Amino acid sequence: MIKVGDRVVPYFNMVQEGTVTKINRTPASLWTTGGTVTSRATVVVLLDKTQQLVEFKLDDLRLAE
Repeated sequence: MIKVGDRVVPYFNMVQEGTVTKINRTPASLWTTGGTVTSRATVVVLLDKTQQLVEFKLDDLRLAE
């Protein structure tokens, strides 16, 4: 489970290592026959090299080693 303060890297660009500063939950707007889908989580990461704040989907991140 990723939480604020963890060091993470995105799967698709492993050189963008950074620290999680904020986790946002967006409510689902899609309805299916069984009800709504789960909410979507986005993570704001402060990158080490450029000191930029970048937003990623939670599913695109993993903990840095």
